[in-house]
Amino acid sequence: MENSMNATELQKMIDDDYFPKCTGWEHISGLEYLGKMVVNRRRDVAYNVVSSQKRTHDNVASRSHQHNTSFKGGIDPTKPNPVLELKNTGTYDQVDGYGRDAGFDKLDWDHYVYDVFKCRNEIARADLRFWLNRKMPKEDNAEQDLINGYTDLVNRKRIKSPTLESLTKKLKQVEPHRDAKFLGRVAQAILDRTGKSNKPEIDKITSYTADTLISQYVKENWANEPVYGFVNGLNTHPLSGDKGKHQGSINSGKRGNASFKVKMYDAFRRYVKEGVQTEYILRIGDANTVEQLNTLRKELWNNIKEYMTLHPHDDWDKAVNILGFVPQHNNEDVKNLITVDCI
Repeated sequence: MENSMNATELQKMIDDDYFPKCTGWEHISGLEYLGKMVVNRRRDVAYNVVSSQKRTHDNVASRSHQHNTSFKGGIDPTKPNPVLELKNTGTYDQVDGYGRDAGFDKLDWDHYVYDVFKCRNEIARADLRFWLNRKMPKEDNAEQDLINGYTDLVNRKRIKSPTLESLTKKLKQVEPHRDAKFLGRVAQAILDRTGKSNKPEIDKITSYTADTLISQYVKENWANEPVYGFVNGLNTHPLSGDKGKHQGSINSGKRGNASFKVKMYDAFRRYVKEGVQTEYILRIGDANTVEQLNTLRKELWNNIKEYMTLHPHDDWDKAVNILGFVPQHNNEDVKNLITVDCI
């Protein structure tokens, strides 16, 4: 079932009631459930993990590995379906299931079954996302995620004149299994934050795998994608020269930076043997705070510079081109890489 799944087979599984029913959302105002649909996820779904995810720290890399391993054994009919929102353009926005979708990339699945909704406004969209991550035997909303998400809606005046009572009622809609103490604490935290004259920005760190860097950042957000046409591997883009250019990313995290040595060695060896330059985008896979993100970026860049110093060669500039760091914090310009000169 790993790579043979197609639209016809999936539709038959829907007709046979193979997939779980989508229930429990009915109490959320502004939602219309359109049913289960087989969707071409590569062609018809817009992915923007930067703005759509409601997790304060979202490690898609870790979750995609878990889901990839799980789906290799076949589709589990006890698990909820990923969720899409149908837009007026006829295309879909991803609402839930980013980890699973990254797993589908690894399995090379073009189609899957989604529960599809229409959302009347931004509040309904946010309520749906939080409800989908409510306390259940899956990855539930962290307390800070709820506080950050609804603080953002209040700050942008999507929720007007919030009170402890109104916020608690709304939180009860998306977290029906939480007790009153939890809901009241979250509601009060939202009021405390939004009552300040200088409202702090909400910190959200997005992580990428080598694959989701391409599908969810390069193709969806990077302004220079038409120039570089970035891929994982050899790129024969017209601007890449006669031999093309090898492209990829270097990942680093708090557990160590050892992988950069392999990537730098591979790039230099490739240049010597084939005369092909390697372009790298740098990414951090294990940051939980802005401070940690900045620290790990500095460590990675310093390690790369030290590696080139310890292995001196006149052709390093010809062998490797470090394009910059992918923006991973919500305050960073998502359209442009962060140059290493700024680190």
